[in-house]
Amino acid sequence: MNYTSIILSGLPASGKTTLAKRLSEHWGWPIHSLGQIWRDQWKEKYPQAEISFEGYWRQTSLEDNISINQKAKEIFRKGAVIGESRYSIYCDDIPSLSLFITAPLETRASRSADKYLDTSFFERKKILAGREKDEVEKFPDHEKEEVSVLLRERGFGSADAQQLTALISANKPFWVDFMMRYELNLHDEGRDSELASAFLTFASFIIAGSLPLIPFLIFEPGVHSFAWSIASTATALFLVGASRARITKKGFAISGLEMLIVGGIAAGVAYMVGYFISNIV
Repeated sequence: MNYTSIILSGLPASGKTTLAKRLSEHWGWPIHSLGQIWRDQWKEKYPQAEISFEGYWRQTSLEDNISINQKAKEIFRKGAVIGESRYSIYCDDIPSLSLFITAPLETRASRSADKYLDTSFFERKKILAGREKDEVEKFPDHEKEEVSVLLRERGFGSADAQQLTALISANKPFWVDFMMRYELNLHDEGRDSELASAFLTFASFIIAGSLPLIPFLIFEPGVHSFAWSIASTATALFLVGASRARITKKGFAISGLEMLIVGGIAAGVAYMVGYFISNIV
């Protein structure tokens, strides 16, 4: 069979976008993402971003989803394109090569964590929880298939996964929590966890922030204490960045250097501003 397009579907952070880019470079075909079609429609309706994309998504209807799927289908039907979508069942009747992309749980977890490190965790979790709830309501069949895939990834056979999927999907709050926990690797650990996170963040700031000051307490003020302060600051930045490697899987050295460079630039700018102001005052 001659395929006129390639459609990639799969779980979040499974590598769809990366593979789509590589296929596009190889074949010279443009990439058309279902998510981008949604965003284009959002920008068309709200050119001044009167509401956020997440807010727009929550108010969409089943008819809106059918319409967007139809637009994507017509694009894929023309051929010579790389399609990217959460699912591709609506394109079964066109001559396209449909590939379901997956990846080990730890790989998807590290990609998701790396993607959202610069976003407020609790804010992002709230947004994603709302999105999962909407998807359970609007695409129950697709979400059930995702549950089945997640269960099979954990060693359940097809028959067992089907029975468990029926039980999980019978309780929507638990269904959403299951998807948050095992698809997105996020879950609600309660207020105690938030307080513990807040305390650890506070303690980390105190410890890391005190390292540049310690040399001035040990040595006499002067060149040596300043040099030791720079060295201790660089060490603190590197160690904080390197600790991210447990989540991002980027590697100890790379994660540490990233934080060292970014933090070093920020510290340098802050020092120059302080130096400039001190000369004025």
